[in-house]
Formats: sequence, C-alpha cells, structure tokens
Amino acid sequence: MHEWSNPFLFIGLIQRNYSKLS
Repeated sequence: MHEWSNPFLFIGLIQRNYSKLS
C-alpha cells in the first residue's frame, strides 16, 4: 500500500513540505 494511493495523505505530505519551505 503506497502513500500516493491516498489523496488525503498526498495532500498532507504536500502541506508538510510547503510548511518546511515557508
């Protein structure tokens, strides 16, 4: 089961990375 399979988890990872960049 890949994390990319879950849209919600994918969005969560994006938000985490975005917060780190900001």
